[in-house]
Amino acid sequence: MVPYDSDKCLLLYVLETLSALRAMIAQKDDKNKERAIYYINKTLLDYETRYTPIKNMYFVIIFSSKYLRHYMLGNTTYVIAQVDPLKYLMSKSYLSGRAVEWVMLLQEFDLVFITHKSIKGHVIENFIANHLGKETSIT
Repeated sequence: MVPYDSDKCLLLYVLETLSALRAMIAQKDDKNKERAIYYINKTLLDYETRYTPIKNMYFVIIFSSKYLRHYMLGNTTYVIAQVDPLKYLMSKSYLSGRAVEWVMLLQEFDLVFITHKSIKGHVIENFIANHLGKETSIT
């Protein structure tokens, strides 16, 4: 882990599994190598395990923005995920309920969504391999 540099953009890697949500915030160093700043993990409660995959994606992004807000407010944050949740929201002709709440919560951040297919290298695989077995959680 490295200290946060307010002059550089952030990379937020998010991962949802059947039983947990995981996120890692990183920045590129002077050698253009990604370095982790902070890692969070949340074990899902029983009812949360029944969310649809797209709801889990929003849940992990909202969860991350809650705990990493102080990092994300002043910087452009590139959210690297398996899918682009904005495409899902924009494909709906009418937003209601929780979807409107998600949009309102995320509006304060400068977020750019990138699917992990467009990222070169094995960053996602390394992220999963290094943190999949960890049992620490924030509730």
